[in-house]
Amino acid sequence: IRIETTRATKTFQFTCWETNWTTVSLYYRVEADDVTVTGTAPNEIVSFNEAGRPKRQLRQFGFDVIDGNYHRRAICPLAEVTERGDVVYKSDELIGYELTVTAYPGSDGVSIKRIFMEGWAPPVTP
Repeated sequence: IRIETTRATKTFQFTCWETNWTTVSLYYRVEADDVTVTGTAPNEIVSFNEAGRPKRQLRQFGFDVIDGNYHRRAICPLAEVTERGDVVYKSDELIGYELTVTAYPGSDGVSIKRIFMEGWAPPVTP
């Protein structure tokens, strides 16, 4: 039986443990133009309306995985947040923003560039 792969979906799932503009803009799919800022630092108030059907936000993402001597990088030139988990507010836990990012192939067909920085290389073919 011959099976031909015609499509492969590549996703990355992670949790952001910091509340800042980057995290909030990714989670809520809000852009700077959609935000109202009132007050002055350090008492600024940021507000925005969450859309029922958010706009697409295609971005470039880079992911580093470091485990001891292993360092791997994945660069996604064309990707977006496609799923998000629930934000839970508890007095004894950090606020976490669970996100899933889907990488799409660009015009060159590449969806992810993978880089292994671990000091090894494939064997040389004579």
